[in-house]
Amino acid sequence: MVPIIFAVACFAGPASSADSIVDQKLMAAFGNDCAETGRPMRLWLPERNMVLSAGEFTIEKDGKVRLSRCSIAVFNEGSKQSGRVMTRIQSEWVILVSDGPVTHIHDLALRKIVGLEFSGIPAATGK
Repeated sequence: MVPIIFAVACFAGPASSADSIVDQKLMAAFGNDCAETGRPMRLWLPERNMVLSAGEFTIEKDGKVRLSRCSIAVFNEGSKQSGRVMTRIQSEWVILVSDGPVTHIHDLALRKIVGLEFSGIPAATGK
């Protein structure tokens, strides 16, 4: 499977500088040897100071995107603790809610993520 890696809301493809930005954020959040950097879908959302990693994705009939085996980290920006992880969430699945329907995975680069829906009660940790 070819990894799908997004950074700064654009498709980057494998082995690029976007790859290193996303992986650096994932390692800062989950550790240098984390499973998150090996997952096929990795996404950095700078406007939300959020990084996520997922094992699988599915585009739902309503245009939302379901991510399975998902890990999310939100970073604290604009303060004395800039760059530190505020919250880590790991969930069986997450639904990405965007400002419009997604019909192809590349549409994510054109959409703004406006919400997240989690399966059950996700495991969350914060610092």
